[in-house]
Amino acid sequence: MKLQLGDGRHTLSVGAPPAFVTLPAVHPLGQGQLSLDVELEHGLISRVSTSFGDGHRGDEKLLEVRDYRQGLSLINRHNWLTPVAAEIAYALACEDLMGLVPPPRAVLLRELLLALQNMTGLAQHLAGNSADPAAWLEPRERLVELTEAITGARLHVSFIRLGGVAHDVDADASERINHEIESLQWPELQLMDFGWSPANDEQFQAHHALLSNFAEQVSATLDHLNATPGAIDVTLPKVVRVPVGDSYKECRATTGTVGVWLHSDGGKSPLRVALTSPSLLALGTWQATSRGKSLENALGDLFAMPLCYGEIER
Repeated sequence: MKLQLGDGRHTLSVGAPPAFVTLPAVHPLGQGQLSLDVELEHGLISRVSTSFGDGHRGDEKLLEVRDYRQGLSLINRHNWLTPVAAEIAYALACEDLMGLVPPPRAVLLRELLLALQNMTGLAQHLAGNSADPAAWLEPRERLVELTEAITGARLHVSFIRLGGVAHDVDADASERINHEIESLQWPELQLMDFGWSPANDEQFQAHHALLSNFAEQVSATLDHLNATPGAIDVTLPKVVRVPVGDSYKECRATTGTVGVWLHSDGGKSPLRVALTSPSLLALGTWQATSRGKSLENALGDLFAMPLCYGEIER
């Protein structure tokens, strides 16, 4: 994937075919098209801006016309690498205003699913940049099956509840998860043919190492779960109303820190919701740091970041 463009202004598209720079469908940026307006001088970028929005979902406004329980099912739709992270941040903001404390076992179940989905998201990011995507997609599929075993869904799980979670994990499921995590074998990191910089290689190696960290976190959480019996939720009325006020809470996802700011007027739906989308913020940082680089190296930096296109066009 070599790019040769002369000096001057160029409009490029990156993502799914028929984009100028085509990414494999498994790449987290390969499900849409990101338009880049680039000016090159002496082969280096002097200015770059991004254009997007055709897939805009309007999540923040839609959340204002959903009740709080419906909001938990909607808020995870823009990130398909770690969907549960937004659910957790949204629930934490509501619980903060409600003075609601989830049971310890529910907190552990949230941590378990978050670690599993962070592993899944990193595996997809590495698969999308790998010379052999299939080698990464096989262990990723095993992680997706574990998510399905816990929640009944493969991706957008709608697992989090205000004050807890939807399902428990019994001893047999816990043993299966532990066995699968211990037996996972990740392939050697062989990147696709692109003009990666040494800094890019370091990024990919760091992401590869994170997989082991999350695996250890899953095993530790399972040990805590086995030693922490009890309830997995708090009983709430059918219609949930959140007291007047505002709260901002965060949760760590594959793409970075997902944040949810929620303002309540005491009704059964939020008055306002704002999302911190790490992929969108990272894209702005990428624009600022691309000046003075070759187009190939700048795109290498873009692809090395674990971004999700849904967060950019949320």
